Amino acid sequence: MNLRHQNGFTLVELMAVVLVMGLLMAIGVPALLSFRASAVSSGSRAVANTLSLARQYAITQRCKTRVVFYCSLTTQDTVQEKRYNTYAVVAAYPTNIVRWIKVGNWESLSLGAVFGDNSAPQGALDSLRSELMPLITAFDANGMPNKAANRTFAYVEFAPTGAANPPTGNVGTISVYEGMKDNTTGKINYAPNKNRTDIVYYGLVGRIRILRQ
Repeated sequence: MNLRHQNGFTLVELMAVVLVMGLLMAIGVPALLSFRASAVSSGSRAVANTLSLARQYAITQRCKTRVVFYCSLTTQDTVQEKRYNTYAVVAAYPTNIVRWIKVGNWESLSLGAVFGDNSAPQGALDSLRSELMPLITAFDANGMPNKAANRTFAYVEFAPTGAANPPTGNVGTISVYEGMKDNTTGKINYAPNKNRTDIVYYGLVGRIRILRQ
């Protein structure tokens, strides 16, 4: 009688495990790449739509309107991830002192997408205009703003005519790349030139376009 017990795996079992792992990788990797590419596409469309809505708001309400972005100069907030994916629309409040009021909610790029450039994601928005802006946070009994929080934001501004204000010349660009936060290191890992999408806005006419690189 053979009383020996077999320890470990047979060659057939090992080959089966390798085959299954290969199939899982073949299915999972393309799905992940597609997910990130889709995030860049949907995120850039959302930002372009926000720019269009801000421009329309400026025209209809006859006031300066900005789309503001966290940037490396936004040192008043400790949540650094906001510098890679967060934006909102603000409008000039009609008082003697220039103050801004948020129109709508803070928005974020789709998971898997970040604002970036060819050097680093945190420097992506620094080429835009930036300014210390008093955002209205409270009103008094008469409905007048009596409290504001100062924050430095990068921004794209639209005049009541619908014209935009690129930092230089007549064309401005905001780029979206593949990227995600590494929960271990807290850093943003991104692909500098992979599925990059540029959101281009034109000064005098205020036109907004999406250009895929």
